[in-house]
Formats: sequence, C-alpha cells, structure tokens
Amino acid sequence: EPALMIKLSRQIVEINHKTNYVKSDYHGTILVGTPGLPMTVVFDTGSGHLLLPSMYCKTEACKVHTRYRRSGSSTGRDINFNGSAVVRGKPRDSITVEFGTGEATGVVVEDIICMDARTNAFVDHSLWNGKDGLQPGCMRMHFLAATDLSEDPFIKFGFDGVFGLSLLGLSQTPQHNLLSVMSHLIEDRHQCASQSFGVFLANSEQEESDIAFGGWNEGHLLEELSWAPVHDPSLGHWIIPIKSIRVDDERMDFCDDGRCKAAVEDRKS
Repeated sequence: EPALMIKLSRQIVEINHKTNYVKSDYHGTILVGTPGLPMTVVFDTGSGHLLLPSMYCKTEACKVHTRYRRSGSSTGRDINFNGSAVVRGKPRDSITVEFGTGEATGVVVEDIICMDARTNAFVDHSLWNGKDGLQPGCMRMHFLAATDLSEDPFIKFGFDGVFGLSLLGLSQTPQHNLLSVMSHLIEDRHQCASQSFGVFLANSEQEESDIAFGGWNEGHLLEELSWAPVHDPSLGHWIIPIKSIRVDDERMDFCDDGRCKAAVEDRKS
C-alpha cells in the first residue's frame, strides 16, 4: 500500500466527437508554505522541478493562476541553486525551463510542501519516518518560483503549476526532485517502494483518479505488476525498451532490431 495517495481532478480540455477523442488534464492540490497556500498542480514525468507562479510574475499567464508569495510564508527562504541564502544586493540564480511550446523562467525558493487530509490526500502515518521534523505528508523542498511564463501554453492551463516526477537527471539538485526528497522520508519496505509511484487516470465520472507515492494502489490492478529497466537513468526521462508494437493486433516489424525505446509520459491523456 502507498505511503501517500493524492486524489486527482479531471478537466476535459478538448473533445472531438467525430473520432470520439477526449483530451483531459488531471491535477491535484498541494499546500505551499506556512500558512499553507492551496495550489493546483499537474504531475509531469517529463520534468524535474516543482514550478509555481510567483507574485513577482506580472504576465497574464501568471495572473490567471494562484501565485506564491515568498514573503507571505514564515517558512519560505530565498536561495540559490546550491541552497545558500540569497544575499541582498548580489545577483541571484535563475533558470529557464522549456515546456513543449513554451518556457518558464524562475528563481529558487525553499519552503514546506504538504499533501495530506487538507488536500484530499490519504497519508499512511506509519510509513513516514519523521526525519525532517514535519507532519507526515509534508516535506521541505526547493522549487522554482516563476518570474515569467510564456502565454502559450500556460495561460490556458486549468491548474497553477507543474510538479515534476522525473529521475534526477532532469533536476537541478536532489532537493528539487520530488521522488528523491520523498524517498528519504518514507520507510523503504523493499528495494523500490520509496521511489515508486502509481498513476490511475479515470475516463468516466464514475471513477476517481489518483496518484500514489511510496507504493501503489492495488485496488486498481487487474494483474500482477511487470517491471522494465530504465534506459540510461542519467538522462532523467523514464525511457524503457520496446520489444514490439501491435496495431489492431497486427505485429509491426520495425522494432525487430531491438533498438526501439520510448519515454513514459503521464501528464495528459
């Protein structure tokens, strides 16, 4: 069973009735800082940072969302990439991250991120080791506070930020990587549990979507889990080998040379 399970809300963003195609976003709620500011995020396996719009950002793409104010949090701290405090009057580290058609520029902040009963999340208190002195479901993280967001695609987002679920290769430091941070706070019951997560995306109103961390929700399983090795984890992407591809139950032959690979991406469906 997972150490943390977050309920996800489904938002339909595009429907093509001719092809019966539905495009959806699935997002959850986190609490940022002290007092906790509710912000909605999409969980993205293709990025390695938590990106949240900041009050320093004045573009329309930021203004349409809830924005984080560092001075409004008693536990927030302006930092550089190495975790050192920002010195007044001296240049501050910033980074620009590309997201598909757009990009985001931000500065680094350290603060407390919580996902618990207040955000409709289930927390198994027995599986949290309390190393950071915070309540189960809460962790101290480094994240990017956006000072600029491109209009495309961020102004269209029905959520506030992006929570990266990549491997370490896409994160600036381990303190930016959710799976790395969480793995130190969850009891490791077997080799991969503390850095595992499971995603269930419902396609009807009769089911609830969720993302589980530190395990998986066995109630969603139809069969035993299968495991595949990740190709070159240093790249940061969840890239796995593809043995074969079938279309309409017809086997394609272009992966017969054994060189096919694909990145697992679960931000949208």
